[in-house]
Amino acid sequence: MKNIIISFIFIFLGCNEKKKNTFEYYIISKEDRELEKKVRELKAKYISVTQGSKWYSNLVFVIDTSNVYIYQTVEKQNSISQKIAEYSYPNFIELKPEDMITIPEKDFLSFIKANNDLLELVNKPKNRSSFFQIASTTDTIKNKAFYDFENFIRNEEHKYYKVRRVTEEEQRVITCKVNHKKYEPKKILWSKQFILGNFSPLSKEYTEEEKNTQGIIKSIGILKRNSVERMYYE
Repeated sequence: MKNIIISFIFIFLGCNEKKKNTFEYYIISKEDRELEKKVRELKAKYISVTQGSKWYSNLVFVIDTSNVYIYQTVEKQNSISQKIAEYSYPNFIELKPEDMITIPEKDFLSFIKANNDLLELVNKPKNRSSFFQIASTTDTIKNKAFYDFENFIRNEEHKYYKVRRVTEEEQRVITCKVNHKKYEPKKILWSKQFILGNFSPLSKEYTEEEKNTQGIIKSIGILKRNSVERMYYE
């Protein structure tokens, strides 16, 4: 089923560079405020994505203070007519600790370079663009891997990315992964900040709501060729 396409704002690499010579940490809340101002002034760049892609993309990077975690998602197509086309919160993607590849901060750039044929972040065909999500466990990003990554892909054309705070689900999964605790989602007291904000995930009511929602995203447990590509024409 064809999902509703919305205009959503992503930061365009190369257009968000700091003009100052002094180094500044990336502060998500500050950058979001500046981006909102650009939107009001009609200076922000737009790409069209599905509703679920406001929070997730095929390739997601999650950053904490010392590591980078990579996982992938896929958009699911339900067989019934989905009535919920727009929603305020992400859906429950069924992410698990084993879905995430953990890469130490110091090794991240080497990993990206060695696996570019799989991730396709640089040296893409000229008529293609790509976008991805970078999520952080902290508002101020101090992990050096983030800045090394920005520099590595700075000159690549037609790339879009969104830097955001981790979702509730990502935070729960990472906490278990980092602390080597068993992840038991059915025993977690989840909030209702999923889809329309009516139900907590894994409840019967939530399951029915998700069945009627367009653009549902789910985690996939393997790392495969990055499929988030869009044709781009000059």
